[in-house]
Amino acid sequence: MELSTLRKQDEIFHIPQAQQYCRGDFLTWDPMITTPPGLYYASLVYVASLFPGAWMVRLAETFDVLCSTAILRSTNVIMAMVCAVLFHDLLLCIRPGIGTRKATIYAILVALYPVHWFFTFVYYTDVASLATVLAMYLSCLKKRFLGQCFAVMVSFVAFIIWNGGIVLGKSQTRVWVISFVLSVGLVLVPAPLVEFRYYTIPFVILVLHSPVIGNGKLVALGLLYVAADLFTLAMFLFRPFHWEHEPGTQRFMW
Repeated sequence: MELSTLRKQDEIFHIPQAQQYCRGDFLTWDPMITTPPGLYYASLVYVASLFPGAWMVRLAETFDVLCSTAILRSTNVIMAMVCAVLFHDLLLCIRPGIGTRKATIYAILVALYPVHWFFTFVYYTDVASLATVLAMYLSCLKKRFLGQCFAVMVSFVAFIIWNGGIVLGKSQTRVWVISFVLSVGLVLVPAPLVEFRYYTIPFVILVLHSPVIGNGKLVALGLLYVAADLFTLAMFLFRPFHWEHEPGTQRFMW
């Protein structure tokens, strides 16, 4: 497993921006942020749901007090749970014969996927993006909204996953595989920066459409994911480092 170093944590941009929204300031925008404000609006809804109770027990007298770093980070914990439920429903929709039990195991494994798991606990846009794509994909498969397929395809951010093409070729048509590759390529190629987290969405789509694997392999994969999760967490928390040309503490992360 390779780890990329964290030079400037995106949280130093996302958290202040979300807190601006919590104060009712929707006109101030940090030019360093290149993503749409969807995560901030989701956080506003989440914090708003917490505010009545917090106000009643006098934990927070004003709305923006609840927009602390910890509360904002917990937005992604909720989003990760939503991702697991959506993945479960998608798998049953795509492969009705898989059964609820095995679909649940798959959903847990996806939740433990090391890159996705890591960003569940920081205030980045990746988990919310995955939840949005899975929700649109499920709506598309259930034919609830027109045009959802196109929205999903252009939302893929990367593709690994030549080997991925071979795996998909065993269970999908050539047209499907080619469309998948082209769609993720259209987004990946123009990107000025590529990180491991950009591969999460196409990885999840690949899992949804790949052949079902046996229970033994699922258990082995789960143990591998847990080991990688613990290793990454230990590196992030207990192995900080410093660069002479960069102020502050740097940490290893995906």
